Amino acid sequence: MHSYTPSDVASDDFDLSTLAVPPDETKVIQAKISATRTDLEAKKKATLQSGGYCWVSDVEVLDACTFLTDSYYLSMVFSDQFLRDVSRAITTNRDSSWYILCGLTTWLTHNSELAKRALLSSTTNGDIKSAIVNNSLVQVEDLIESVQSKLALHFPSGIQERLLEMSDPEDARVFISSDYDRVRLLAYQKIGPLSHLDEMIKDPHALLRKYAVRLLSPGDQRLASFINDRSQDVFIQALSKISVSLIPMMLGSSHLKKKRAKEVLKQRLQS
Repeated sequence: MHSYTPSDVASDDFDLSTLAVPPDETKVIQAKISATRTDLEAKKKATLQSGGYCWVSDVEVLDACTFLTDSYYLSMVFSDQFLRDVSRAITTNRDSSWYILCGLTTWLTHNSELAKRALLSSTTNGDIKSAIVNNSLVQVEDLIESVQSKLALHFPSGIQERLLEMSDPEDARVFISSDYDRVRLLAYQKIGPLSHLDEMIKDPHALLRKYAVRLLSPGDQRLASFINDRSQDVFIQALSKISVSLIPMMLGSSHLKKKRAKEVLKQRLQS
């Protein structure tokens, strides 16, 4: 693998794809990590009485992997695949990749010029991006720029929510196109949901349709859109507000086999 410095990679002209580690080299790294763990275990056993329990933590292994140079740390930051390969070699339990992420976050703290590139890179692990934002490794102006350029839509949901909090209503419109239903809901709430009711009524996720029903007045003709809604919660909420003249159109729904829906229907008919 070529030897690169953080300053090299921080340049906008640097080709991040060159940081990908070939499979054969990855196997060598994984073998070295395994050997490092074995060596640490042997040294620890030598200090224990016969039969004593020996356990080497993942953080001990990571600290002992001095062969993981800056070039490999760069690859872990900018190549999600290599990060997972290294993580699998180091980890002994499903949560131990946290140690690697902490190590990379600390490393990025000392190489902050890379943080913005990592945040905007499509190949950087989402947890690393979250750590960059949560540890304030980039300027607020850079975060707002990522929103305005719509690059923020590729970030994990937690980061999108954080960015949505600091965005003004005009910039918040970007998040209406988010893949995450909760982010879209928060975006509508920030920019003014009443002017976007039609979009929420047609949203594929029940969370937003249910919120739209909450905003509609009883008897509103747009409640007819939910007569055959596939979500039981949305259907029941619409049933409780829809015009009585439209209730017969809802009687064939399978949702009415449920006790809760039957109770709402009974209340509507009695009233």
